[in-house]
Amino acid sequence: MASIRRRKSKWQAQIRRQGHPSLSRTFHLKADAELWARQTEAELDRGGLPMDGRALRSRSCADLLKRYANEVVPQKRGADRETYMLRVIHRHAIARVSLHRLTAAERAKYRDYRLSLVKADTVRRELAIVRHCLEVARNEWGFVLPSNPVQQVRLPRAGNPRDRRVNPGELDRLLARLVNARGAVGFLLLSRWLSRRECGAARYLGCVGTMWTLRHARYS
Repeated sequence: MASIRRRKSKWQAQIRRQGHPSLSRTFHLKADAELWARQTEAELDRGGLPMDGRALRSRSCADLLKRYANEVVPQKRGADRETYMLRVIHRHAIARVSLHRLTAAERAKYRDYRLSLVKADTVRRELAIVRHCLEVARNEWGFVLPSNPVQQVRLPRAGNPRDRRVNPGELDRLLARLVNARGAVGFLLLSRWLSRRECGAARYLGCVGTMWTLRHARYS
């Protein structure tokens, strides 16, 4: 049975089970302590391994993000974009939080801070990267975390999609301005679907009127 007690300005959850080492964790909010206790007890009931507190204290979120950047991101098509986002996350104080103290409340602070600087869609993508990183750590790297704290964070509402399309006259004027700027047109057209690395690998072959011919190195 878990016990929740107040320790100065924080709340400590403690679980004692016969045959298992005592587990405890301290939170700023009582609700977080209760949630952790329920999830940890459920994991013990399923026969899962108890958390090794010392191992989690010795590792930070930055350690997981670095490994994720080296092992997982290079296999993705949008590797360049995710690498840039990981660098942004890595510079934030949340990256230095130990896994033992990584809670939904800490992730919510990061969400609110980033929303003051960038759009909601950017924050949603950053949180999605961190969520997947933690899932990989739990399922493939042997990090015994009772839950994924990002899944408990309320995501900001997605931005409104664009509801206006370019009319024929605007498109003709755009092409007339850029008809001699092959690099600019190529990047303009390709960057909507390809990553920066893939745009750089694309090779310009020719232009007839408004029809551009490009060959992508990956498929050539």
